[in-house]
Amino acid sequence: MQMFSNRNFVMSMVCITISGSAFAENGLEATLGAGVLQMQSHVKGEKSETEFFPMVELSYGGFSLSADGLGYTYELSPLSAVFFSLGTRNSTVDGGNLTLSNLTKRDDATEVGVAWIKNEPMFELTTYLNADISNTHKGFEVGFDLGKPMMFAGGYLTPSIGVNYLSEDLVNYYYGVSSSEASNGIKSYDADGSLGANLGLEYVYKIYSGWHSYTAVSWDYLGSGVGDSSIVERDSVWSGIIGIVYEF
Repeated sequence: MQMFSNRNFVMSMVCITISGSAFAENGLEATLGAGVLQMQSHVKGEKSETEFFPMVELSYGGFSLSADGLGYTYELSPLSAVFFSLGTRNSTVDGGNLTLSNLTKRDDATEVGVAWIKNEPMFELTTYLNADISNTHKGFEVGFDLGKPMMFAGGYLTPSIGVNYLSEDLVNYYYGVSSSEASNGIKSYDADGSLGANLGLEYVYKIYSGWHSYTAVSWDYLGSGVGDSSIVERDSVWSGIIGIVYEF
């Protein structure tokens, strides 16, 4: 699995985009659907993934629940809100990776997150912080995303850019290699923090009534702290999602 894959975050962003607002209503709402996720691998011995997954979320009075975590949205104004989340950061290395079999197991981490979301007619800004609360990597991620929504071919097209920073503890846990773990082709590596960036493009189209299609593609630069690791084969990756959902 890829470390930066967080389907709870993806699902929340899909629901926010489709609803046209980051702020939950007081009543019970449900989003049901399915999608296909394609992710390019960046770790040696890991294959690029094509994964089918359900897109399911329930929300009530600011609270949201999906298969991957919990969230709460607190509205600050009609155009801004704070979003709190509890989710999972996936390990970079699967247990069946024979190329990296000499590495000790890297566990998934439970993280708490907080994001400030600002919607304006000309842009959408999200700043966020995710931190480990499971004593796994003991680090954090901080970043921002800036998007420009626009009408296109009967739907909403949003190009976006973003920057994120992974702390030294986080990068070293998932990408560091100790001297005892080093082997042929895998050198010991003591990681620093990593400053990355991303470009994205998403498109939401209302098919009929509550039915919407969602398509997104993104390019992520993982930063030198990640890219210089001896277990990493590339420092940038592509990913894409296509799905269909129904909002009740």
